Amino acid sequence: MQAGKMRDLVDILAPVGTVQNSFGAVPKLPKKVATVWAEVLELSGLELIRAQKVVAEATYQVKVRWHPAIVGDSAKQVSLAGGKVLEILHVADPEQRWRELVLLCKG
Repeated sequence: MQAGKMRDLVDILAPVGTVQNSFGAVPKLPKKVATVWAEVLELSGLELIRAQKVVAEATYQVKVRWHPAIVGDSAKQVSLAGGKVLEILHVADPEQRWRELVLLCKG
């Protein structure tokens, strides 16, 4: 992992239901659980074909340093600097050493 490639500051969002609406339901609203530096890559060509073996709809790959807020089932979205929000489809720890996470996302 090269720190110089991680030049995008992104927010990790998780759904949190805290306020009951007028219908009595508690909607799951996204809440920022972490802000991390990331390398955001748009998948195309051969990379997209390889990613489809794991997750059929992945269009982005986001690499971040390992963070406890991301590894659980709670993290569901990545918010990019321009306001674009990506849905996290799969989280992988390629080396199983708690150093780097690779998020396959669609947006």
